[in-house]
Parts: sequence; C-alpha cells; structure tokens
Amino acid sequence: MVELIPHLPEDLERAIFEHTAITDPGTVLPLMLVARRVHVWVEPLLFRILRVTERRRHQAALRALKRKPSAFAAQHVGHLLVDGISDNPSEVLTELLKRCTGLHGLGTTYRYHVAALLPLLADLRLRRLTADLGEIWRTGHATDTPTPIDTAHLAFAHVTHLNLHDQVKFAAVRAPVCAALPRFPALTHVRLQLSGSPAPITEFEAALHRAPHLHVLVLGEPDAADVAALGPAADVRLVCVSGGCEYAMFWKDWEDGLRGRLDVWERAERFVEGKREGRFSGLWLPNQ
Repeated sequence: MVELIPHLPEDLERAIFEHTAITDPGTVLPLMLVARRVHVWVEPLLFRILRVTERRRHQAALRALKRKPSAFAAQHVGHLLVDGISDNPSEVLTELLKRCTGLHGLGTTYRYHVAALLPLLADLRLRRLTADLGEIWRTGHATDTPTPIDTAHLAFAHVTHLNLHDQVKFAAVRAPVCAALPRFPALTHVRLQLSGSPAPITEFEAALHRAPHLHVLVLGEPDAADVAALGPAADVRLVCVSGGCEYAMFWKDWEDGLRGRLDVWERAERFVEGKREGRFSGLWLPNQ
C-alpha cells in the first residue's frame, strides 16, 4: 500500500506547528492534542505573550504558569501585560516580574505604582515598555512642580519602544517627559496620549531636534482643530493618530505588533518614510 501521509523532517514539522501557534493563538490548545511531541513544542507558546487580568481565561493561564517549574516562566514568558487586578495589583506584578526574568516587553497602566519595582526591572532587558513614568518620579499631582525622570536607570537601558500613559496635556507633566526623551540610551519609538487636548507641537519638535536617534514620535488623538491651525510640522518624524487609543484598541495594537501583525509603530514608520520620499505630507497618519 502506498503511504499518502508525508514524513517531514522534525525541524520543519516543528517550525510549521510553531508558526501556526504564534500567528493564530487560538490554535494552540487544539494543536496540543495532535501528538505528544507537538504538545511539547507549542505549549510554551501559550505563555509567550501573557496577559493577566481578572478575566477567567487570563486567570486560568496564570494558574497554569504557577504550576510550572520556576525556570519555565523565565524561559518562555517574553511579554507581560498586567491590568485590571483589583486586589494588591502591585504585589501581583512584583510576583510575576520575579518569575518572568526573561521578559522583553511589559505593559501596565497608571494603576500600577512601579517605583518599588525598579530594581526588578533593572535586572531585565526590556525592549518595549508601556507605563506611566510619572508614577515613578512625580511626587504630587499632575499640576505640581515637574520632577526629573532618571533616564540613566538600568530599567531603561535597552528600551526601544516606549508607550507612555503620562498626562502630557499638563505642562508640569509634559516638561520632564520632553526633557527625558532625548536621554533614553536606546529609545527609537515613542507614543504619547493627548486624548483631545491641544497639541504643543513646537515642544515635541524641540524634543525631536535634541533626539536624532528617535525614528518616530506618535501623538495619540490630539485636538484636530489645534493641529490644523499649526500647519505642517517641520520634523517628519512627528505623527498624529486619530482612533485606536480606546482601551481595547490600544491593547489590541500592543499585542498585534508582538504577534507580527501591523501595528501603529509599523504604520507610523511607513508614513515617515513616505513623507521623506514625498509620497505623504502632514501630521495625520492615514487610516488603514
């Protein structure tokens, strides 16, 4: 009898299953049932991007991770998003950072006071960070005297992509952020949220002028009329985005980029390149 099922080399077979699991996470659990060897290959991919909230499926993943040997989390959790934890959120994050020592990316919200976590972050090699820096260095409310941001801290030594929740619509918040952007040693991509507030374009352009290493500075949802009144920006690296800043869409975009799908960073890069080549103009990123 002629055997119709092809026998692929194991490394090619593994690459196919892993690619499927990475690009379509919903296939991981069914793939784990195919064969023991496939289970071993793809189960770690369940934890490659770990999202911890109070939703049932996220809590199930967290419980499964805690049952694994400590080396498993260190080896396989590459990106972590922690949000929506009502009980002791900073303690939850602290425990996860102690386990997930191989992290490349971390996402949190303003609810997480990360000052106490800086020593843990310093031991990582984070390349992507979403946080509120003001929660680390601001000593009072958003309208208080500006507090400098320590960009030399080891926690930021390798960060290339920085999403900030800081309320830069306030001058006292905006000033230290703009002053810090040129000083981050590895930074190439920055995203700030304006959420309908006036856009002090000249201040952001001044920060870009001092930061030739930055590839792009994305402003999320600035006031459209205010941007229109200012006219075109001199620095092509400045990009304004409308939409996509809502909570669910923001984190979907965060995950899309990690899974190799088109995200705001890649769209902004293409836009900047197009402006340099004369194919695009203006500040607003075209809709997809």
